[in-house]
Amino acid sequence: MTTKLGRTRLFVLITLLVAAVGLVWADGNVRGRVTGADGAGLAGITVELVPISRPELPTMKAVTDEGGHYIFGLVRNSSYRVKIAHEGMRASAMDGNIELPDDDSFWAYEGPIPVGSEPPEITVTGVSKVTYDVTLVADAKGPGEWGTGAPLIGLQEIVGMIQSGDAVAAEAEITRHLAGKPDEPTLNYLHAFALLTLERVDDAEKAIDKTLASNDSFEGANLIKGKILEGKKDVAGAVKHFELEKDVAMSDQVRGDALLALAVGMVQLGEDDGAITTLEELLELRPNDVAALKELAGLYLKAGDEAKSKELLDRVSEAGGQADPAVLYNLAAERFNEKAFEDAVAYLEQCIEADANFAAAHLLLGKVQLNLGKMPEAVEALEKYLELEPEGDEADFAKQIVAALGKK
Repeated sequence: MTTKLGRTRLFVLITLLVAAVGLVWADGNVRGRVTGADGAGLAGITVELVPISRPELPTMKAVTDEGGHYIFGLVRNSSYRVKIAHEGMRASAMDGNIELPDDDSFWAYEGPIPVGSEPPEITVTGVSKVTYDVTLVADAKGPGEWGTGAPLIGLQEIVGMIQSGDAVAAEAEITRHLAGKPDEPTLNYLHAFALLTLERVDDAEKAIDKTLASNDSFEGANLIKGKILEGKKDVAGAVKHFELEKDVAMSDQVRGDALLALAVGMVQLGEDDGAITTLEELLELRPNDVAALKELAGLYLKAGDEAKSKELLDRVSEAGGQADPAVLYNLAAERFNEKAFEDAVAYLEQCIEADANFAAAHLLLGKVQLNLGKMPEAVEALEKYLELEPEGDEADFAKQIVAALGKK
């Protein structure tokens, strides 16, 4: 028989149970999956649910299972951020959804997470069901404050890294930027530059192609593309891009570099007249460009204008540069053929000063000195030739002369 006191206690107990059950169902739940870049689930990853609108609530923690799944139950009403701060990794993308009984998708987002950003806030109520899947990728700079990676550095600092020779760090930082803006032309341009420095030519070409796809007149991009093609022996393709750069470049520096590259490409294609015109245009822009002066001197000598070639070589010296050994050698050969031996010696001495290991110059100097009757000087020059090219095409001739003059 139940007493009045007993019935009262039973009523109170039932009331508390009902209240407790109501409290459980008034709370929401958050669940999801953590995967790697390959889509495979990551086990043993700590996931934190950090309260934002009600900071007095405790941060909840869960660890992913073998399939990368996690779940938070009994989540009190509040807005939250999901934090996954795993060493050596960062959250790069998410697929989140909040469902309400009368709306299958009250809130949803699927896409990249900007590097170094705060994750979006999610609101949990007693009737909401939240799914929050996250992709983690490797990041040498670590997870940062919210698991999305350390804050990005500015582009000027990246340029400074490249200029100082730290292309590895620059490339890593650019890659972090590109995670959120994969088609941004400036980032891809800098990426191509850094990759070329690291001799990753194919990757550099992909990067510069992205820049040109976004903006085909981006200053410097056609120049880089041309240099890549030139390195791959596609001179015609390179020349096309150098011409484009010449037309779109806004700065004298880039336009000048494009003109020089264009002239060199034209020479390789046998278009000497076009190369001369292009180099003359460059010298109007940069009168003391030593590389242009050297190249043009060689072209004028090849065209038979020795006086113009010599004038340009003098300008090289005035500009503080050193003349092209090949041009000096060719001038010496012209003088040798004309039997102007003293002039030939002067050119050959300049040639050897510019390149002490120019074997052909030592050989020709030996022949010139023989014609001048300067036997000790001839032997010295021929011995140097034999030292540099002991099996050269004219090694037997040089050995005979040295032996005939009583030298070993």
